[in-house]
Amino acid sequence: MLESAEQVIARANGITGQAAIENLLDTCLNSLLAAMNFRAGEQYNISVFKVDDVNGEQCLVRLVNRCADRNDEKRTSRSWASAEGFSGAAWVRSQEVILSDTTSTEANGAFFVSPENVRDGDTRKYRSLISLPLKVGADNAVWGVLTITSDRANRFSRVPSSDASPGVEAARATGKALEILASYGHLWDTQERVE
Repeated sequence: MLESAEQVIARANGITGQAAIENLLDTCLNSLLAAMNFRAGEQYNISVFKVDDVNGEQCLVRLVNRCADRNDEKRTSRSWASAEGFSGAAWVRSQEVILSDTTSTEANGAFFVSPENVRDGDTRKYRSLISLPLKVGADNAVWGVLTITSDRANRFSRVPSSDASPGVEAARATGKALEILASYGHLWDTQERVE
């Protein structure tokens, strides 16, 4: 993954940061899915969010996503306020959020989501997940968040010896590669957002 980030940076002349992230995810997607042991028919979502200013408020805005159903990538994205949802929690806590089963008592009510961000089918679609803060700079400021979800319980786990631990490690490696891209500020000078 880190090699892929370096290759994207080396070829980054004239492209935006968003395009660099798209290139990285497209280059690594098959390896990432294999490392996470995703199966045919499984619904996954891989999203990269950037902390951005929207109407005078800081929030997470999705830059790029890759889904099992490529048509879902064209859907209007939600922005997440600080501490809202799994991604917002990873951002404000500056810590990874890993849930084996979002329907468990551990997760039930632990993550606030505003009514306008709730969609039918969320609990079915986002059953297991990992959200990683992407940190850059000497102060380790949170630049954004990588969130990977599955519609299958136990795809991700905090237990290091579980079957899900390779998926967690693959997500962390992807996060490190994204941090490398995010640290190259010149890629973000002409940033265009996906709406």
